Amino acid sequence: MSRLIGSIAIIALAAGCQSFDRLREDDRTVGEDEIHRAGAEADEADLRDHLVHILERRAQYRADQVVAAIAALAARGDVRAVPEIAALGTDPDEEVRYHVAVALGRLGGPEADAARRRLAADERSALVRRALDAPPGMAP
Repeated sequence: MSRLIGSIAIIALAAGCQSFDRLREDDRTVGEDEIHRAGAEADEADLRDHLVHILERRAQYRADQVVAAIAALAARGDVRAVPEIAALGTDPDEEVRYHVAVALGRLGGPEADAARRRLAADERSALVRRALDAPPGMAP
């Protein structure tokens, strides 16, 4: 049984490494699950650069890829990414804006809170408004 669990862990690590390699090579076909796997195995600095790269080049990536990058940065608690995440708060895609709001709430802090207030002033989607209005650290 332990051999099976060890084999599964090795396969998962290998999949994560392959995903991170594809992300590092700016492979725009990398999927949402692969971005999450890369987030689980990459070192902090290297991963952050690649996730922020996705956010900064939003037009080149699908919404699910952008959402995965936002979620990975928020899950790591990377408050340095607040400006890049907040910049997507006016994205035309409601799902992206929703995940921006959730990420900013999860990250918290003065900069994230200020961004949430700024974004809330112009947001028309009830779904996104709920996420922006939720107390910091609380899921909508």
